[in-house]
Amino acid sequence: MEILINVVISVVIFAWLLTNQLRVKPLTTSHKLWIILAIIGVARAYGFLADHPLTVGDVLLTLVSIAIGAGIALYRAHTVRLWSDNGTAMRQGSWVTGVLWLVGIGQHLLVDIFVTDGLGVATLTFYLALMLAVQRFAINNRAVKMGLIKPGEVITSRSTRPARAR
Repeated sequence: MEILINVVISVVIFAWLLTNQLRVKPLTTSHKLWIILAIIGVARAYGFLADHPLTVGDVLLTLVSIAIGAGIALYRAHTVRLWSDNGTAMRQGSWVTGVLWLVGIGQHLLVDIFVTDGLGVATLTFYLALMLAVQRFAINNRAVKMGLIKPGEVITSRSTRPARAR
């Protein structure tokens, strides 16, 4: 039952995340979303880990999955289109962005074949948070290089600060 709940929560979060990635939206640099997801992910993983002891192999394979996911996230960041619209920095992921999200999640869930059953699903929300953070940092770095935002600038979804046109 616990695994089913984890799957449902992960699917809902992923569907929302993917929809959000593919829409045209103003670029934000806020860290709130991935931090909130990370906290939820840690809580979900802790609940699983309290009842399922891990081996060193489990931990190492999970870390390898996270490293692979981070590489995919860095590449995925380059599939997101960035531009300035009337002085506002904008972003939109492509179909490739969506496919790369699926590939990253798939490779993480594949870990379940080789580790404690359910570990990949139990850590999926935390994985999504980390991959979102890596992608967001890479996108923001690109936006700085393009002159759309200033280094270190915090832009929330409520900000109205115009970007420099390029």
